[in-house]
Amino acid sequence: MLDRSLQNIFPGIPAHIGSIDITYKKQVDANLVSTIINFIRSALDDLAILGLNKVTVGLSGGVDSTVICALLKEAVEQKAFAVIVDFEQGKDYSSDTKFSIEIAEKIGINYRVVKAYELFYAHLAITRNNSLLTHLHLRSRLINNIIFQVADNEMAAIIDSTDKSEKLLGRHAESFMGHVAPIVDLYKSELYDMLDYFALGEVKKKESGCPELLDRDAFGVEWEVLDKVLYLLAYKNMPPEEIARKYNVDINWLQKLEKRIQKQHLRTETKQLLLGVR
Repeated sequence: MLDRSLQNIFPGIPAHIGSIDITYKKQVDANLVSTIINFIRSALDDLAILGLNKVTVGLSGGVDSTVICALLKEAVEQKAFAVIVDFEQGKDYSSDTKFSIEIAEKIGINYRVVKAYELFYAHLAITRNNSLLTHLHLRSRLINNIIFQVADNEMAAIIDSTDKSEKLLGRHAESFMGHVAPIVDLYKSELYDMLDYFALGEVKKKESGCPELLDRDAFGVEWEVLDKVLYLLAYKNMPPEEIARKYNVDINWLQKLEKRIQKQHLRTETKQLLLGVR
């Protein structure tokens, strides 16, 4: 259930939603995978001028980071490694971390586990009465900082695991997320199809989101449905009223979703003053 403090930020569960019978996905096959792998290799060749001779990505065990790890394993093999950030207290690992380790070992990619429990709560202690939104943003920013710190020590390029669905909805944190973004033009539901391509179907059972906020609570439907709505709103430019009428979708939910799409760049992109040539 969506926390009350987040109800003005996320649309939550729609009152009703009918069947949306449309085609919007790319075909996940060897050609698509090869295109992405070649893009990664080319991008890393360009980054060699910075002295970056390895590549890394944060692995949460979710669909995006898992697919990235599988792609990196095929693209650069031993030059790639994953960073798994663990928030469990004490020496033991959380269930999410244990799952991520299993996924990394199945793929065959090297990995590092970084314990971050004490660091996370030390940051929270800086201010009092932290909101749930503060918890959400701190977790993602801290993970990002840790990945960058490990990457700097290893002279490694960083893969941005943002997908098209997250970019539209502003689910990614603000600021620089990585040097290469190979899946930013793929919907999350397309990445779920890619799990089947790499025989990593067990990842589909993992709840999407983070402990403070699951995606199904934030948006109320599965990604297979949500991505269709995102396609209609953002790429077909259909007004919410038309979608509501044609597909029997809750109009209030659609309007909240549209507003989030329209506003997300204000949080994640920096306004710049460009004064021109002097």
